[in-house]
Amino acid sequence: MISAKEKALIHIYAAAAELQEAEYRQMLREHTGFSSCADAEFSHHHCDVALAMLEACLFARVAEGAVPDPRGYSKHIRDEFYFRSKLSPHGKINARQFRLINNLYNQLSEFVEDARADRGYLCAIIVKSVGRSVAIHDLSSAQAGMVINALRDRFDHAMRTANQKNSESLVPF
Repeated sequence: MISAKEKALIHIYAAAAELQEAEYRQMLREHTGFSSCADAEFSHHHCDVALAMLEACLFARVAEGAVPDPRGYSKHIRDEFYFRSKLSPHGKINARQFRLINNLYNQLSEFVEDARADRGYLCAIIVKSVGRSVAIHDLSSAQAGMVINALRDRFDHAMRTANQKNSESLVPF
């Protein structure tokens, strides 16, 4: 389930595009499979898809001159491609998750020798998390979440181990 802020943002974009209620619900149903963002099954991925769809609709209407350009007047509407650039063109994983996986892996590689050599260490973490070998771009949103959690756990473990080694080396004899 998405947060109240995310629901509000969806409605802000729909209002800025001046969508009628029926038109908004139809577009939401076509792109996410839900007729309401308040549905308990409406996930963060669905929210990203809905916002990207509403953003495209809004700026198409701005280009046509049907609605005023909200940039500069609304603190919630950033730029023309903000939400669309967050969606990955390669699969279900979104760009935010992809960047987070890469950032976490790069941080982890500073502490783990095996991770420095190649990305085989990341592949092993994916296999452990998901249960099979999957390319990063082919991960589902839920699988990406599992990989992110595994990377965070491994990074926390590496940090604790490094801190423990540092504290042992500072103990006088």
